Amino acid sequence: MFACGCSGKSESKSIDVLEPKPIAKTSSDARIGGCVNEDGKWVLQTLNLQHNHGLSLDKVRYFPCNRNISASERKRIEMNDCAGINIVRNFNSVVVEAGGYKNVSFLEKDCRNLVDKARRLQLGEENAMTILNIDLDEHDRLRNVFWADPRSRAVYKYFRDIITFDTTYLTNKYDMPFSPVVGIIHHG
Repeated sequence: MFACGCSGKSESKSIDVLEPKPIAKTSSDARIGGCVNEDGKWVLQTLNLQHNHGLSLDKVRYFPCNRNISASERKRIEMNDCAGINIVRNFNSVVVEAGGYKNVSFLEKDCRNLVDKARRLQLGEENAMTILNIDLDEHDRLRNVFWADPRSRAVYKYFRDIITFDTTYLTNKYDMPFSPVVGIIHHG
């Protein structure tokens, strides 16, 4: 069952009696419902498209399926973050360039999530120190490295799906073979 976001009843939770917050619920009966039949196909059972409130097409951009960050915007946001520009100013620079909020295809929350993900993927100081304390030969040259980030280790402990060890790669100019260990989880 999919129902209108204004379905149901709600009461204002505002503490200030003089300035109550607007109530978004209007007891709208608009909904679509269905179920899967014996053949595994969806069958429509309920369909009511009558809303008891006005529809705003400019809010469609807030649906997760319509929010995306283009490659150029993604690069700009990441570069601004590396330059030390905070999330709010970073997002606002995209808004100004686009000519307003209605012309931006993502929210500040999406910008924040992108930056958080990029930061998590960066090699941290403690990780760099771990690499420095690894297997060296008699000439203090790197012999081998095994790297598994904390997230991958946690995912492996939980799912224990497929692990491959590929040694077919050629050696590089330093005569060091490259053998990636690749894990594939249940999401592919």
